[in-house]
Amino acid sequence: MTEEEFNELRVLDLKEAIEEAEREGTPEMLAYARKQLADLYMENDDTEKALEQYEMALKEGADDVLENLGLCYYAAGDERKAMKTWKRGAENGDQMCILRYGLALVEAREEDEDIIRKLTGLAEKEEEAAGDASAVLYLHYIREGDEDSAEAWRERAMEMGSNLMEALEQENSEAENGEDDWS
Repeated sequence: MTEEEFNELRVLDLKEAIEEAEREGTPEMLAYARKQLADLYMENDDTEKALEQYEMALKEGADDVLENLGLCYYAAGDERKAMKTWKRGAENGDQMCILRYGLALVEAREEDEDIIRKLTGLAEKEEEAAGDASAVLYLHYIREGDEDSAEAWRERAMEMGSNLMEALEQENSEAENGEDDWS
C-alpha cells in the first residue's frame, strides 16, 4: 500500500467518524473528528480542504484549532485573516498563537502592546515556547531600534535553545551584505 492510498483510507475513516458524530455524537466528538481530518489535509498540503474543516471544527467549539486555522489562512494568502485568527488565540492564552501573532506583527511592522506583554510573560517562563517568544521579542526590539533590549532577548533565546533564534542567526551569517533584514 502506498502512502497516498493509506492517506485516502485515513480520510475515508475520518469522514465516516464525522458522519457518525453528526448522527450520534456530541459536538465535542464532531469537532474532534473535523480537527483530525483538517490536520490530515494540512499534512497533505490541501489547504482549501483543511481550512474548511478547521472552520467547521471552530464552529463546533474547538478553539484549539486557531493556530492551524491561521496557518491555512496565511498559506491561502490571507495574512490579515491569519493575524486576526492568531490574535483571537493569543487572547485566549494559546502559546503558539501568541508566538505566531507576535511574529506576524513584527513582519507587518505593527504594534500591539498587549501581545508584547504576553510574549514577555511567555518568554520569562521556563517552558518550551519561551525561547521562541524571546526570539520574537528580539525581532521586535531590533525593529524598535532598542539594541540593548534586543541583545538581552537574543541571549535569552539562545540560552533556551530557540529554533527560531538559531534560524535567524544562520540567516544573518549567510546574508551577503551583512545587514539584518529584520531591522
